Amino acid sequence: MAGDKTWAANDVLTAADMNGYVRDQTTAIVTSGTRPTTTQTGRTIYETDTGYRKQWDNTASAWEDIGQSVKGLSNRNVIVNGNMAVRQRGNGPFTTANAYGIDQWKNFASGSTFSNTAAAFTAAEIPSVAEGTTQYHYKTVVSSSAGAGNYVTMAQYLEGVHTLAGRVVTLSFWAKADAARPIALEFLQNFGSGGSPSSEVDTFVGKPTLSTSWTRYQYSFTAPSISGKTLGTANDFVGVNFWFDAGSTYNSRTSTLGQQSGTFYIWGVQLEEGSGATQFEQEPTQVTLAKCQRYLFAPTAEYILGQCISTTRGIYPMRWPVGMRTTPTATLPAAANWTPSDAGGTTKIGTTVTTAGINSNGGSIDLVITTASFVAGNASYVGCPTGTYLSAEL
Repeated sequence: MAGDKTWAANDVLTAADMNGYVRDQTTAIVTSGTRPTTTQTGRTIYETDTGYRKQWDNTASAWEDIGQSVKGLSNRNVIVNGNMAVRQRGNGPFTTANAYGIDQWKNFASGSTFSNTAAAFTAAEIPSVAEGTTQYHYKTVVSSSAGAGNYVTMAQYLEGVHTLAGRVVTLSFWAKADAARPIALEFLQNFGSGGSPSSEVDTFVGKPTLSTSWTRYQYSFTAPSISGKTLGTANDFVGVNFWFDAGSTYNSRTSTLGQQSGTFYIWGVQLEEGSGATQFEQEPTQVTLAKCQRYLFAPTAEYILGQCISTTRGIYPMRWPVGMRTTPTATLPAAANWTPSDAGGTTKIGTTVTTAGINSNGGSIDLVITTASFVAGNASYVGCPTGTYLSAEL
């Protein structure tokens, strides 16, 4: 593009003005369909105010949105792992309520049940998702059980209740279902725990009816201001909530979604500032992984070099690949699954395993073996078994 140019609020724009310039961010330029003249036919203007590329349609005397954003070419999407690329806990099925499945996506249910799976796109499906895909989308099979308080949802929580507060934002995603089925969308602002935080604010966003074909849906809304609210001492967050099944208790939150069984497919979730959806932000998987590891680190099969501090005990220090959101909670498989080797490569069997000195940057595995066969001061190494997790998830 040629460069930046600033126009006064009521300037008439010539073709030269519009051809390849970026609109100054301090003054809105597209405010009506009367300002441009016929000389603008076919010209394109880039609005950095709102981030969308628009073209003047002389026949309609209006701006048409031609889609490509020119602002925030990266980090537009507040959602982490919206393309389901990172799956540190595997592909499922995940059936436990109030627990995470694939990275950053938490499953909630009461009364009704569900099964979540990271499912592979078929060759026929991939072209229908127009903006590119990763290999997997998220499939949720819901078995509804009648009850006013029964429900099934899938949510993502992101630290910082200030995120997008008071801004016009757009939630977009690709979805389909096994039949024409409605879902409800919700934006959450939670003011944390500890102290006397304000009550959670839940904002209804929309209720699309999904079809049996992959379709992109988008809903724009204004995120409530948090002015005057009281934060807790920790764990404040924003979130998005996908309602699949909702008893009458939740009618006001879901626009009377109602209860239903069925299969739902979600991919390409994006939450961004602005009054319309831009193209889904594709980022390198290693970037998404680093974002996810702020919340969860799964060092499965990672080998840790440590030291024998007695004939029966070894300490194995670890440093997380990225600083975690807070001090994580460790989930450790049974001690017998930990099989450290001594400096000579002889395998031992663990009898007790704990963590030591855990903080947001690292910690240690403290492992006791069944027989006194270590040599104090010697090196030892151990591989982390499947199911080892450090979680700082919300």
